[in-house]
Amino acid sequence: MKVIYTLNHANELIITYDAVTDKRTPLAVTNHSYFNLSGNLKRDILNHRLKLKSDKFLELDREFIPTGTMLDVRNTPFDFTQERSIKSGTISNHPQNVLVGEGYDHPFLLSSKHDEEIVLKDPESGRTLVVETDEVGVVVYSGNSLGKEGYIRGVPSRKNLGICLETQGFPDAIHHPEFPSVILDKGEKYHSVTKYRFGIRQGVRMICSPLGRREVRSISIAINLYILILHSPSELAEKETKQNTVKVKGYIKYLNKYLSKEAIAVDQYDNVHISGETRESLYKMLKTSKFMDLNYLSPEIRSNLIVILMLTDNAYFSLQDLANFVEVSKNTMLHDMKTIKEIVRSYSLKVHYSRSDGYQITGSEYKLRNLLVTALKQLLNKDHSELLMQQKNLINKDEIFFLRKRLIKIEEKMEISLTDDEMDHLPIILALLIKRLKAFKREWHSEIIDYDLKNSSNYKIVKEMFWDTDLSDKDVLYLVLQVLSSNLLEAALDITQSGELKYVVEEFLDLLEGYLATDLINKTDLKNKLILHLRPAIYRTWLKLDIQNSLLDKFINEYPSIYSIVSKSIYPIEEFIGKKFSKEETVYIAMHVQAWIYQTEEQKDYAFKALVVCRNGTSVSKLLLESLKGMFSHFEFIGAFAERNYKKREDEVDFIFSTVPLNTTKKTFIVDPILNNENRLTLRRQIKNYIDKDSAKKARELMYHLKDYIDTENYKKVERKISDFLNESPDLNTFGNHQQAEEIFDFEPQHILLTEREMSWKEALEMALLPMKRRKSVTDKYCMKVKELFQNEGDRMMIGPSVYLPHASTNNGVLYEDFSILLCKHKVEAPNGELIKMMIVLAPEDGNNHVSTLLFLNEIFLDEVKADKISGAETEQEFIELIHSFKGEADSADTLLTIIGYRLFNLNYVKESFIPAIVQREQEYPTGLALDGINVAIPHTDHVHIEKPFIAI
Repeated sequence: MKVIYTLNHANELIITYDAVTDKRTPLAVTNHSYFNLSGNLKRDILNHRLKLKSDKFLELDREFIPTGTMLDVRNTPFDFTQERSIKSGTISNHPQNVLVGEGYDHPFLLSSKHDEEIVLKDPESGRTLVVETDEVGVVVYSGNSLGKEGYIRGVPSRKNLGICLETQGFPDAIHHPEFPSVILDKGEKYHSVTKYRFGIRQGVRMICSPLGRREVRSISIAINLYILILHSPSELAEKETKQNTVKVKGYIKYLNKYLSKEAIAVDQYDNVHISGETRESLYKMLKTSKFMDLNYLSPEIRSNLIVILMLTDNAYFSLQDLANFVEVSKNTMLHDMKTIKEIVRSYSLKVHYSRSDGYQITGSEYKLRNLLVTALKQLLNKDHSELLMQQKNLINKDEIFFLRKRLIKIEEKMEISLTDDEMDHLPIILALLIKRLKAFKREWHSEIIDYDLKNSSNYKIVKEMFWDTDLSDKDVLYLVLQVLSSNLLEAALDITQSGELKYVVEEFLDLLEGYLATDLINKTDLKNKLILHLRPAIYRTWLKLDIQNSLLDKFINEYPSIYSIVSKSIYPIEEFIGKKFSKEETVYIAMHVQAWIYQTEEQKDYAFKALVVCRNGTSVSKLLLESLKGMFSHFEFIGAFAERNYKKREDEVDFIFSTVPLNTTKKTFIVDPILNNENRLTLRRQIKNYIDKDSAKKARELMYHLKDYIDTENYKKVERKISDFLNESPDLNTFGNHQQAEEIFDFEPQHILLTEREMSWKEALEMALLPMKRRKSVTDKYCMKVKELFQNEGDRMMIGPSVYLPHASTNNGVLYEDFSILLCKHKVEAPNGELIKMMIVLAPEDGNNHVSTLLFLNEIFLDEVKADKISGAETEQEFIELIHSFKGEADSADTLLTIIGYRLFNLNYVKESFIPAIVQREQEYPTGLALDGINVAIPHTDHVHIEKPFIAI
């Protein structure tokens, strides 16, 4: 056996295992390296964040040996499909976490695609580790049993000091025939490769020493981006890289060589100055490939390039031809070809090979075209892919330019606006489709039925774009559908022409209102927006075009209940089009709904104006816009715009929120398309810090909060007194209007009923309504209406497995908001024949206050473990305690301390270092005492983090 360790200039450590047997032999190899990306052995790895492409892990017995059972990661601390902290497993009460000493020591099943399947990050230092392997699994070990018996660089070893990512076959596989075999037959060769790639996140808070030209280039891009974000001709860019000042100066010096005009200046205080001309040059550099290394291509990019080549050139290719095309060895190409065959097979196509001719992809022309479009969309999501395809002679720069110009004319004629991504990508997709159509000239058969596109005005407008292609009408139809299935950001199309689509969308919205027990604000506007979104979505679904939704997992993780409810309510539209929507399309529709739920009536007066720039489609931009409105109630947001279009309204605003860097003099905040709690806290702090440094904006903000108490004629006098303001921010709600709406109903034992009686659904509903009548929260009229609706529409009122939500609208006799929950130990038969184990009767007030409670309950009942605990409650008090414990999971001590810390920091009582210090202190040395039966924690930390004395309760 031979093991080779290779360290290269791409910051990669590659371990290659090779072996050959002379008799039947079990072989399971791995390495047991510990990683701590902080570089500081005083810190453990609990705040490291891990992402794994794995939906299964192996259950362990008491001796830590696999039982043979593969467990689903969903709704457990083992779900790393979205990155999560290692700490989540050490504080979990999941039996498998507790078993191994509070943490992880478990094998995970890896996906068949091995690109960036394991990603470890240290948020504080910014260091990252990407692990790629061809093994079937990885054991994640969080150092639960590390003791103090050894030393590392003079520091005693301790629990959770490092993490192991052991790529290997499944442990104990020889006793489990259902596992992938680890037995080698006589003479069989074994070959396996695991690659560890180290890097830094986007930004320059922590910079690693460069190993070569490629690393210098990547860091220059990071600095370029950083300086561009902090743009403004009159503004000093704040220096955030104090620990690496000398290195950063070197990188800026390197960057200045490429600036055609005035360079970046660093003054004696290490502040960075940029002029308007410099900003222009930096922006152009970001949009070109000057700092991109196109010589290294990842396996995913290589596979996409090969697929595109083989589908646009009517020729057979030898293995050497393909290897030369992506500039790799024949052995590497042979390995890539295995991946390509898997991709092709998933489309019911085949990679045909003959020794005399070579390789070619064959099968249904319709499916071949769809594969080409999918490969192109995946490649176009990579940076500078257009330049790469030009370099590989796949596309012609001039042809793309003219197709783009024609698309702009179509926008004007159809009164639409394509997203920035579509305007960038669509001309390339069309050019390569035309290239295939001309090269292969094959018939295709559409699955589209009952939709006469050729007679529509849209078809005739788009068809003009291809007047000089010399293609058949059928092929032109395919190209037209590519345009019509694009994501539209804005449109002024006549929605009344949608015919029956309008009615099924109304039915979809009625179902949503039923599940959410609320009336959606501006429902007609939402319906129109959905119809606008659904037109291209229907084309895509008919054509079976894969849509790339990079935010899919992130959205489902952030908003699981909304996704679940939309998935249950979408069937009227699916029945109308005769197809089921893909998961990606459903998420886009759910984004529209989520953006609408907490929408409030517009206010008349605002302190500031802002706009949003988003390269994504309507779903993402609308969700981002509504999220920001909820966070900053004193901002007037004038809309979401494409990068190409925001300049028309730029002068009207004080701030811009953008998902990409912009070439603008306006203060711009770069944001994620989907904002989680951490993003929100950071953004609020950035906004506050910026406003605090600008006296004019600070005065305007203060005047906004005092406007109801100051006569108009006294405004100027008050402004002159602003300088006396003590720099304490107005008492803005830390979470904004959006979060206020998310308060959960305060359940008490009087709201809970438990029964072991066998009864009909009518008797059960009467039992649940009786306490509400006694509390005088509802009238007899309301009770009668609830019974009537539940009998006729009960199937629409299910919010979880065997859990129903009987309710009626407010105007039927609701006096104030109330809930009554009936838990039936003997299940009750519903009007539709289904079984009921729980009824949650709701009396909703005007507004959406109850929606957050419903979403909270929905998440509980979608979680099998939580639902079983609730169903097993023996008393009303136990039921309430379980509800409160689930609410408490969202408000951990760390979360509360972080929230309090940021509030104190915003009020200038503490330094920013106070926040991580007090969280760590409370973790290591928890405080607490009991006062009259109430548990009280008294977290505190060293005075070095304090600006002035305080007590915060």
